[in-house]
Amino acid sequence: MPLTDNSTVLVIDDNPTNLEVLHHALTEVGYEVRVEIDGYNALNQIELQPPDLILLDVMLPDINGFEICQKLKANPCTQEIPIIFMTALINIEDKVTGLSLGAVDYITKPFQQEEVLARVSLHLKMRHLNKTLEIRNSQLQTEIEERQKTEMALHNLVSGTASLMGKDFFPAFVKHLAASLEVNYVFISEKKGEILETLAFWSVDRLSPNFTYKPEFTFTPCKIVLEQGRCFCFSKVREQFPQDIGLQELEVDSYLGIALLNSNQEPIGALCILHDDTIVNQPWFEKILRIFASRAAAELERMQAAQALQNLNQELEARVKKRTAELVQNQEYLRQLTENIDSVFWMTNLDKSQMIYVSPAYEKIWGFSIQELYRSPQQWIEAIHPDDREMVVAGLPQQIRGEYNEEYRIIRPDGKICWIQDRAFPIRDELGEVYRIAGFAEDISKQKQIEETLKLQGRAIAASSNGIVIVDARLPDLPTIFVNSAFEKITGYTAAEVIGHNCRFLQGEDCEQPGVFKLRTALKEGSGCTMSLRNYRKDGTLFWNELSVSPIYDEQGNLSHYIGIQTDITDRIKAERNLKQQSVAMEAAINGIAILDAQEQYIYVNHSHLQLFGYQDQQELLGKSWRHLYDRDELERFESEIWPILLRDGHWQGEAIAKRQDGSTFAEEISLTLIEGGGLVSVCRDITQRKQAEELLKSSLQEKEILLKEIHHRVKNNLLVVSSLLHWQNEYITDPAVSRIFQESQYRIHSMALIHEKLYNSKNLAEVNFTEYLETLAQQLYYSFNIATDRIQLNLELEPVSLNIETATPCGLIVSELIANVFEHAFPDNRKGELYLSLKNEQDRVILTIQDNGVGLPSDFDISQTESMGLQLIDMLSQQIKADLEVITDNGTTFNLIFAELKYRKRI
Repeated sequence: MPLTDNSTVLVIDDNPTNLEVLHHALTEVGYEVRVEIDGYNALNQIELQPPDLILLDVMLPDINGFEICQKLKANPCTQEIPIIFMTALINIEDKVTGLSLGAVDYITKPFQQEEVLARVSLHLKMRHLNKTLEIRNSQLQTEIEERQKTEMALHNLVSGTASLMGKDFFPAFVKHLAASLEVNYVFISEKKGEILETLAFWSVDRLSPNFTYKPEFTFTPCKIVLEQGRCFCFSKVREQFPQDIGLQELEVDSYLGIALLNSNQEPIGALCILHDDTIVNQPWFEKILRIFASRAAAELERMQAAQALQNLNQELEARVKKRTAELVQNQEYLRQLTENIDSVFWMTNLDKSQMIYVSPAYEKIWGFSIQELYRSPQQWIEAIHPDDREMVVAGLPQQIRGEYNEEYRIIRPDGKICWIQDRAFPIRDELGEVYRIAGFAEDISKQKQIEETLKLQGRAIAASSNGIVIVDARLPDLPTIFVNSAFEKITGYTAAEVIGHNCRFLQGEDCEQPGVFKLRTALKEGSGCTMSLRNYRKDGTLFWNELSVSPIYDEQGNLSHYIGIQTDITDRIKAERNLKQQSVAMEAAINGIAILDAQEQYIYVNHSHLQLFGYQDQQELLGKSWRHLYDRDELERFESEIWPILLRDGHWQGEAIAKRQDGSTFAEEISLTLIEGGGLVSVCRDITQRKQAEELLKSSLQEKEILLKEIHHRVKNNLLVVSSLLHWQNEYITDPAVSRIFQESQYRIHSMALIHEKLYNSKNLAEVNFTEYLETLAQQLYYSFNIATDRIQLNLELEPVSLNIETATPCGLIVSELIANVFEHAFPDNRKGELYLSLKNEQDRVILTIQDNGVGLPSDFDISQTESMGLQLIDMLSQQIKADLEVITDNGTTFNLIFAELKYRKRI
């Protein structure tokens, strides 16, 4: 049975089927199971509530399993969690990558439940044993430290025996103790299981041979020592323990014994003194005995630890030898692996000045020789695509932290561009210091192409106007597992309402239609089919569904799913029903309608087309070329002018000269449209009378245009006459304020006259070239004010803009007022500065900016509250053209005018 003990297993997989299978299998044997389909959500969940083991899919949509593993292993809080990769990838480099990142195992899809359960159980057991071993090692370390402290204390207390250790210690110890206490017998024994084995035995005046004995009697002093920790009989010991033969043979009267305890206060031996007389100084004997017992216990424990350490060292040496042999073998395997895999395995020193090793795949992928790379370690960077090189170089410092994982392009010597995925990890020495950097670089160009294809397929499915539904053929009643948004739009049902159900509910009660029987037969046989069905939306409305069903088989050739593609053909059904009516309408049309095949021969002509060209019967044209209906000159025009446009755009409409059956010609208006797959549709009509009317209309229009230009010319002249009169009158005015009013009026009249002058000279009488107008107006005002070129610099930034007269006239007045205001007030006392005039056209909105760096306006300036006639005129005209007027008084003055061209009804 697997080790569960409420162990938590986190399954990370974007496949709902895999999640469901694994959740059921693991829960059934007692594990607590959590599932997650999103990689970043999984990382957050692990950080908040770490599981005992993680089953991790490598291929995830947002972040792959290798990156998740790398992040978890870099986090001290999660690095000990065992991770088992699950993937359908079978390349050895993927397994090497997964295991090198710290994963404990690797399961290849499709997996067996028994294999998953066995590996989960194994790695949970290993984790449990590792934790137990860590706890025991910690305890052992603590014990050793405590023993070392005890040995140091004994060194200070008993200097006479401190210099002796091991087998030499105990003989000197019992001799020294016997001499110090002046007793006949001293022995120290080691407990080995149920027996005691003496380490040294002092008898009267010499060392005696060691012996082994078992304190098996019910009532002996040694048994009491081991059970109670001490036994002190200062006299008459033989009377108290008459069954102890040893006491009787030695004829002793007193016995003092104390257990030798290890660091865990467990008896590991005994220290005993025996004397043939009564011991008088009992406290002193007891004190000395305790001191020497502590020292003896420490030495005995040290000796046992040394022996255990020696055994452990021998075991470790054997393991090291075995491991060394395995490493040698693994190095050979690694060499063979790196030289035979398609990925590039590389290794450099820390500052990347030396390439220590690079596998042969470098020559295949980069196209350069390995020797060139050894000579110039930066060669691989120089081959990186210029658009990616800065990103890669910026990421190189992450290599030492094991966080380097970049995708970039390289340019091979033959000009071919390849996509590379490059990962790096640090290599540490015995002290844990990083001294080298290694990594894998692989050509992922095909993978990139596949990813792009998959993304394209995903977008295509999502964006498809056809409803797409996928059902599981392995489950009873073929439940739905996926529908796209087009399915929801066609049927009115949401995906949540459909998932898990058979789609037959779309048939409603109409389940006996012929298409349903065809569908059932195909599903029973495991084959594909296409049929038309009457289906019903969620709101009950009928729609015609052209359903194409195809079976899907897994890698083992077993039927696993069906995919259905829905097409709402309701409109087509209606169109087919209306086709006959349209055919009648085409026959009744007054325009000539004809359809030609790919060989440019007529396959259909309506009655009007026959009449237009003077024919009586369709058979006279069907199967014949259109070319005999036009003269040679017109045919050459078709070939040189019309046909290239038709082939390029798929449509052409214009005029031509056609020829009737009797040889007479007529002007026709013709529309030609190419038919997808070959052929074209021609619609034509006789426009002879219309052409005659157009000629009369053109003659009349030219007369009107001449008259309108003359009107603009005379309006301009009249405005200039008014301006001259104002100028003449101004010469007789002595009041400066009144004189300035006359000058301002002149500027305004000049701006309006300039509009009519531009219209008079324009080919288009409906619009003014406002860009050219502004440039002329600014220059006229510049010279009218006698502005020195070195005092006020005029900067123009004008985009091409044309405005109708209704918009151009008020705009011209606004610009005239603002520029005049700058020249008069912005730069007093001959102050120097700049005037900036900008005109832009953005999204059917015109942006006009007049900006100066002069003295500026007050910070609380409000144009709607001004008393200046010029500024009031600006405010009024801005409202007239429905403009947004913005005034900025920072670092001079800026007027921003944003407006759209006024739309008026066309003039007759």
